[in-house]
Amino acid sequence: MNSFEYNSADTGLQRRILVADDDPILSELMQARLSGPQVVVHCAENGAVARDKLLASRFDLAIIDLSMPALDGFELISYMRKTPRTMDMPVIVATSRNDEEAIQKSFAVGATTFITKPINWALFHHQVRFVLRNGEVERELRHARLEADLANRTKDNLFQLLGHELRTPLNVLVGFADVLKAELRKTLKPDQKEHLENMTDAAMRLNAVVGDVLTYSRLFSGVGFSTPGVCRISELIEDSLIMAKTNAAARNVRLLAQDDIGAGTVRGDRRQLLDGLCRLVDNAVKFSAPGAEVHISCDITADRSLHISVRDSGPGISPDRLEQCLKPFFQADMSISRAAEGLGLGLAIAKKICELHDGQLLIESAPGRGTTVTLGLPASRLVDTDPARLTA
Repeated sequence: MNSFEYNSADTGLQRRILVADDDPILSELMQARLSGPQVVVHCAENGAVARDKLLASRFDLAIIDLSMPALDGFELISYMRKTPRTMDMPVIVATSRNDEEAIQKSFAVGATTFITKPINWALFHHQVRFVLRNGEVERELRHARLEADLANRTKDNLFQLLGHELRTPLNVLVGFADVLKAELRKTLKPDQKEHLENMTDAAMRLNAVVGDVLTYSRLFSGVGFSTPGVCRISELIEDSLIMAKTNAAARNVRLLAQDDIGAGTVRGDRRQLLDGLCRLVDNAVKFSAPGAEVHISCDITADRSLHISVRDSGPGISPDRLEQCLKPFFQADMSISRAAEGLGLGLAIAKKICELHDGQLLIESAPGRGTTVTLGLPASRLVDTDPARLTA
């Protein structure tokens, strides 16, 4: 009688199979047919003994009969699916029952596959190989997912810790610098004033970077999305312009908003929507040349979705890099000598805010033709929109 051969990439680990069947002849036959250099088969004469063996040792596959004393197959499989050690173990039901009730109940309690007696051994060998390999793949995927979840939790904890540890001394530094400027403004020399201003600006920039990292961590971990309210679209746009006014003036960039924004309102988290829009405006200002203009417009499309667009006349982005620009920690110019500062989180955060509001972030750009970024929200988010504002 030829022994069962199981080919696996991991040749150093034996596969262990548990056969639970009250028929001693069939159990011995399965042990003889399935045992091989890489496979060890153990037998249990009833469900209760099988349960004890499963708890005491590691197995890769269980082959279970339905009709057994002490604990039948249905009860054994149900127990396995409720026990952490065996809840993901593949199970082959091998039974003389072939009625629809037995089949449906077997899969309902957690069987992986189902065969009937008398057993076709050639077919059964292939089935066992398939179930074992499939179990290995599922285990690898499960371990990879657990490792990814652990890495994400570690990352979020690290972001929170760094944010607290960095922000506290930064706030002290900025506050102390402000006190120095107020107390010593009459005695400081011009170069000392300049050094103090540079120190304050550097601390504030670093504080903003820390804030971006914390915002990114909260949004992508699903934490901090408050209960949505209702806010006016015109106020969102006006407030975003006010908040960008200082940076725009420093770069000699003009901010121009559409005259007829309208009086519509939108359902959502006002703080987050304003944050997302401010990031789009700030991004446009950052990549605009001195003397350039940044335009903000608002349209209600024919399907009543809201589009708030921010358009600049900056260097633009090549089509093959548009999708990458929406990923965190990416900038169109990744060189050390790039003109724009920051971690490249602005568009990624704005995109996530759109998605949390059932919308999407759209980018249109080409090298030398500027960039238009659109914050799009669906019709379900709009309230009291003006029909006259509908566009094709």
